[in-house]
Amino acid sequence: MDMKKEEWSRITFTPEQPIALMMLAHGAGAGNEHEFMMKLSSQLSQQDVLVISFNFPYMQSMYAEGKRKPPNKSDILIEHFQSEIDAARQYSLPIFIAGKSMGGRIATMINAHPSKADTINGCLVYGYPFIPPGKPEKYEERTTHLYQQISPLLICQGERDTFGNKALLSEKTLFSADESVGEIAWINDGDHSFKPRKSAGIDVDQNIEQAVLTSTEFIKRNI
Repeated sequence: MDMKKEEWSRITFTPEQPIALMMLAHGAGAGNEHEFMMKLSSQLSQQDVLVISFNFPYMQSMYAEGKRKPPNKSDILIEHFQSEIDAARQYSLPIFIAGKSMGGRIATMINAHPSKADTINGCLVYGYPFIPPGKPEKYEERTTHLYQQISPLLICQGERDTFGNKALLSEKTLFSADESVGEIAWINDGDHSFKPRKSAGIDVDQNIEQAVLTSTEFIKRNI
């Protein structure tokens, strides 16, 4: 596996014989050099997935200046994500779009538009922000577009995620057998970053590995 960093814009993880390409966006508070993002990208590349882990404009500024900044507005995030997808077509590989939390939400918004998603093989999310913590009333506005997904959707979600845990989502019909819009893979005892409690008898690395293997199976089914 070869890793190439392009200043603050993106990191490319290239396996010897890639079977697919993943455009991976970060969450709201941490960019592509965060430990979670690095482990996820590296392990996916070990499964023969070429990963381009990129930063949105505000995160590039945060890295360059060392000062925290709020995320760009959603239209700017979508536009930037789309430009990364367009640039990635040079690889001539099946394209999957993905993201951690906010980045995953942006990926699903792109995947809900036929004109943007017509050449995308699938969409993956690592910790979807179904609700802001403590605000379950936001659920509907965060999920309406999930019914309009163009390509297959996989969400890897921690069972204890405060942005949408197993107890909360079990009350909803979004992923039920009769009203399914995609797949959801529950990460054992994981929080929003897939970290389990010590009492669970597993660690975060095992949970990231679980997410990687589930993602690889999903990718292979949809190339």
